[in-house]
Amino acid sequence: MINEQVIFLDDLDLNPLNGSLIDPGTTVLNLLIQDGRPSTDCCLIGKKFEWKPLVWMIHEIEKINQLDKLRIIVCEGLLSDDTKKNIQSNFHVEIEFFDLLIVGSYQFFLEAQGMAKNFRTQIKDLNLFYSAGTMRLPRYFLAHWLQEHDIDFGRPLVNKKEMETLTHQMRRISKKDLSNYNNVERRFFGRCSTDTYWMKQVDMIQRSKICMVTEYPFFDWREAFYDEKFLHTVAGKSIPFFFGNKNDNDNIELLGFHSYVGIDYSAENIQDFAERWQRLLDCNKNYLLDVAHAETLYKKNRSVIDYNFDVLVRTDWKDMALQKVNKLPQAPMDFIKDKFFK
Repeated sequence: MINEQVIFLDDLDLNPLNGSLIDPGTTVLNLLIQDGRPSTDCCLIGKKFEWKPLVWMIHEIEKINQLDKLRIIVCEGLLSDDTKKNIQSNFHVEIEFFDLLIVGSYQFFLEAQGMAKNFRTQIKDLNLFYSAGTMRLPRYFLAHWLQEHDIDFGRPLVNKKEMETLTHQMRRISKKDLSNYNNVERRFFGRCSTDTYWMKQVDMIQRSKICMVTEYPFFDWREAFYDEKFLHTVAGKSIPFFFGNKNDNDNIELLGFHSYVGIDYSAENIQDFAERWQRLLDCNKNYLLDVAHAETLYKKNRSVIDYNFDVLVRTDWKDMALQKVNKLPQAPMDFIKDKFFK
């Protein structure tokens, strides 16, 4: 007899002291993972960022290996090939992977679609736009580089505890010294409501040739995780400069977009994150620092920009998400429809 269980890891505390989350007698376990929540993001162990769901699964290895089947369902983005191989090498059970791409985030696509439909032509008089709402390690590295090159960008004031965490993480994974980072608040529009901020930011994106896109960092465990940072750039007819997760420029083709051309992403093959980020910025600094080079890059991408804008406007994103869900087995399909499509 099949005894099937669905566990939505985003909403749970994976502390092993709380006892097992796997019910006795479970034969088919569906693990659902959506966002970068405290239980589903990455944590620094030693000198490496580990993915918390896999750490938890290894803790539950005895129960998992007693299953008939384990399904791992990622609602936003996809698991990297290396992650899938890592999981398969740790467990002796039938494993099925389902990468749903935008099921947990299709609302961002609908929001950006509305922005695109209200697009108004602007002169691209700004070379580069970047604003960080929450400081995370790749953004901290990027912010330091931008400061070094006197590029104006938006950022929050990082409190003492957050700064200690960022400093600790950087020292663990790299010898890179960011201690001269000038930790000051920079708000492009002063203190304003969220609605006012989004409205004014749209104007800056539409005026910019290049927008820095730093999605939630998954340190090579997950890919193709896109939210408003990328989508607002498409809606503003600007070029996204992806900084953080691997293969972001290539993976947008999974959603029907075309990859942008001209930016050198060869550094993504480097395993050391600090070296990767430094190389990525240095290899493309002409576009980021020089107006003439940025203009050349923009002209080279004009057909891609227009094509992707059209894809954003004409695609039924909710239907695309539902098509993914409808391919799932019944139990996880019912759970996800109840969770995301009510």
